[in-house]
Formats: sequence, structure tokens, C-alpha cells
Amino acid sequence: MRALEDVIADMVENSGRTLTAIAAEIGKHKSALSRELSPYDAGAKLGVESLVPLMRACRSVAPLEALAGFMGYGLRPLGGEPDGRSMEDECLQGYEAVTDFIKAARAGRHYTDLMPRLRAALKELEDVVVRARDRDSGAG
Repeated sequence: MRALEDVIADMVENSGRTLTAIAAEIGKHKSALSRELSPYDAGAKLGVESLVPLMRACRSVAPLEALAGFMGYGLRPLGGEPDGRSMEDECLQGYEAVTDFIKAARAGRHYTDLMPRLRAALKELEDVVVRARDRDSGAG
């Protein structure tokens, strides 16, 4: 298991961007970020509140994948663009897809019939989350 510090250092090194550009994007001085990333400087460590901006600046989720892996989990991105016209439409689609899945399960449908219904329900619920993320980040 690789140390998280190694994963973060590799992410920065392999980002194709200079440390100066990364530091400027996340609002830190280059020297401060350099100290925070250094395995030899015990006096400065990268704070968790800096990790998401750093991943965005490096255009990588490698540390997030490593953290999930350390805990026995995996990641998958939220898929696609929501297809409803509004949050209300997305919620209704999610409700209907979950209802369809539950009705099929209660009716004793074979698991091979339940799997596509489950995927459809998850997709619709993810659309709700994507729409909420966009709303809350000011993107939509």
C-alpha cells in the first residue's frame, strides 16, 4: 500500500503543470505548497481542506482513489448529463425508477430482470445528485 503522501507527490509531478501554476490556482505561495508536499519537512503538512483544490488543479483524483482503496472501496464517476428539465423532473424520474424496481422485486421478478431496473434507478438518482452538485457549485 503506497503512502498517501507518495500518491499526492506523484499526482503533482505528473500533472504536466508547474508547482508555481498549481500553487497560484489553489491560492498558496509556491514555497508553502512545496513545504506541505515535502516528505522531509515535518513542520508543514498538506491539510485536508487543500486536497480537493489540489486535485482540481492537477486534474486528477488519484488521492481520492487511494483513500477509497485504503478503506476497501472503489470509485466511479457520476455519469452523464441529467435528462430532466429541472430538479423536480429529475426527482420524479428517480422516484419512478425506484418505484419500478421495488414493484418488480416485490412481484418476485428474476434477478436478471431486476438488474437493468436497478441500473436505471441508480442512473436517475445520480442525475439528481449531479443536478444538485451543479446547482450548489453555481454551474447550473
